[in-house]
Amino acid sequence: MKYKMHLTNYKLFNPKNHFYTNPINGLRGYGLSYRFAFNGKEKDNETYGEGNNYDFGARMLDVRLGRWFSTDAKEKKYPGVSTYTFTLNSPIIFKDPDGNDVVIAFTGGPDGGGKTIKPENAGTTGKILLDAQKAAIAKGVEFNGIVITPGVTSGSAVDNALSFIKENYKEGEKLIIYGYSYGGDFAVELSEKLKEQNIKVDLLVTIDASDGPMGNSTVNTEIPDNVKQNLNIYQEDDSGASSASQKSTNKPSSDGTSSGTSDSPGSNGGPNTAANPSKTKVVNGNLTNQLVTHGNIDEKTAKTVSNVISKNLSNP
Repeated sequence: MKYKMHLTNYKLFNPKNHFYTNPINGLRGYGLSYRFAFNGKEKDNETYGEGNNYDFGARMLDVRLGRWFSTDAKEKKYPGVSTYTFTLNSPIIFKDPDGNDVVIAFTGGPDGGGKTIKPENAGTTGKILLDAQKAAIAKGVEFNGIVITPGVTSGSAVDNALSFIKENYKEGEKLIIYGYSYGGDFAVELSEKLKEQNIKVDLLVTIDASDGPMGNSTVNTEIPDNVKQNLNIYQEDDSGASSASQKSTNKPSSDGTSSGTSDSPGSNGGPNTAANPSKTKVVNGNLTNQLVTHGNIDEKTAKTVSNVISKNLSNP
């Protein structure tokens, strides 16, 4: 059987004049229709007619006018970008996902009461979150992040994080959790709570996870199998007060910086293991030496952590 290509409509004809359209334009020859269009978004043919309206999840696009029906729902987070801009005006390079990458960051120290703090006031932990936001913008990816300051017990901090995730996270989006010192311990506990809700964690970063005066007796070093990757960096010396990563305390840390300290005695972390190595990859990094202490390990590892988080954000 021979087929001829019609050079105008790109349709295939057979001798019985049955036609089959190009799959890019539809599968009408089989009684089917190709539902997706520009940037992989689904056509909404019911409201304004076939092919006139695309559903981008957060807002609708009228393709006849090339205009959005509303401004960007996240416009307050990106004041330097036009509210009508799509993928930073680079639709060939970037793809707009339906949802957002979510980053939860716990500072060190037990004095925060589990409350939310502005990244600008959260020292090294805040800088890591802001670096993640910049990386997301550069990739054209939506981003939601929060910095939480731990209390003596984990309850309020973990509950705060769970509420944030419930409000901002959708299945299929990237979820990244960072925690330093007390926050590292709480980050693991948060991951365990998320396992109970069948929520996967794409990346868990724990930096010298410790419970301070408890001598790590309550620190869980077994990473649950809903975590895809765990980067765990630690030092093993009881090396002075732990940094709270908060500018608000205005106390010098052990390396002379003003990232803030708690009143807990010398602390240290240790290696983690995977509850199920076939599902979770744990990378342990031991930085025990005279230049790295519990009080400065968050700052010493900040660049590495920011790079790892950036690589784990969604790729358009």
